[in-house]
Amino acid sequence: MKYTQGALALAVAAGIAGTSAAESPRDEMAVVFQAMSELINLSTSPEGFVPEEVHPQAASALERLSEASLALLEHAESREADFFALSQGLVHDVEAARIAFELGRFEDVRLRVSLVTGRCIDCHSRLPDLEDSALADRWLANAKLQRLPDPDRARLLVATRRFDEAMETWERLFQDSSRKPIEAEVFGWIREYLSISIRVKRDLVRPRKVLRQLAERADTPQYLARRLSNWARALEDVEASPAPALNGLARARTLIEGGLTLGPSPFADEGLIHDLAASSLLLAWIDSRPEPTSDGEENGADLAEAWYLLGLIESRIESDAWFSRMETYMDAAVRAAPDGPLAERAYEAIEESLLLSFGASTVDGLPSSERTRLEELRALLPTDDPSARLK
Repeated sequence: MKYTQGALALAVAAGIAGTSAAESPRDEMAVVFQAMSELINLSTSPEGFVPEEVHPQAASALERLSEASLALLEHAESREADFFALSQGLVHDVEAARIAFELGRFEDVRLRVSLVTGRCIDCHSRLPDLEDSALADRWLANAKLQRLPDPDRARLLVATRRFDEAMETWERLFQDSSRKPIEAEVFGWIREYLSISIRVKRDLVRPRKVLRQLAERADTPQYLARRLSNWARALEDVEASPAPALNGLARARTLIEGGLTLGPSPFADEGLIHDLAASSLLLAWIDSRPEPTSDGEENGADLAEAWYLLGLIESRIESDAWFSRMETYMDAAVRAAPDGPLAERAYEAIEESLLLSFGASTVDGLPSSERTRLEELRALLPTDDPSARLK
């Protein structure tokens, strides 16, 4: 039985309570949260990880976090691509934190701890959740965490599935006259707020008022005021056309097409609302689709399209410079239907992303691990000479 997104959220939530065993995803996530609570406590103090007396505690927490993240990755290898991507990102950030700590680069450790928290946010901001978690009370009651600045506190609340409190925190930020509206855009607070509103709470009404109030502030730049107003109208459009007769994949197609008609934008931001709504539908459709039959058959073409559309959306809204979920989704699209019409384009999207990321002019200039990755994907595609395309 596949480990669904919903079960993943429940497992992480249960992890807040803590456990000493690590024999299942639920147990390993418990270890992650316990270690993270210790690291966040250290990172939020003025001295951070600098004092030598905290080094044993930090080293122990990083070791436990590393072991749990690697164990999660083993579980993820046989699970959905999105869970696997999150697990890869977790391992990447934890190992980077360990290296930074060993080198005495403590500000880098702070950054990586923040990014690990972001992995929890990524998981919890995917699918609808009808109830906030009551299991985070003890963790969030810590005095140091209570003193976190509102932007950090909002992200921590999402990581612990306290969605309503997170939204209230962001709304307080947007109303704070001491903070300029452009901060809310530059630091991603508006996008995070909209992601939780649309994907998790499925509330298209509440954010409309918030966006319009922010647009009307005298210190909101004209370009941003226009964008916020356009997003408020887009929320109305999405709510007015639910297309209940269509399944999640078909509805997502309709939303993506609608977003592309909103007008040109140099940053592809006009369709953000439609993209967020479509990605939520696609992930829910993938999560709830029937298990393959006993002979392993399933509709690979539809599954490939769902992953491909998710990859397209991520290419427009992705903000994580450390880990590309677009590549993960396109990889899943190739593997779901290598003989399908989208496989070549999905492969080429990964190839382009890797070449640009590493500044390489040919595939031969990529690191060996990435060359191997492309070779494996290319071998799946229908061609007389798979290696020819890699020259």
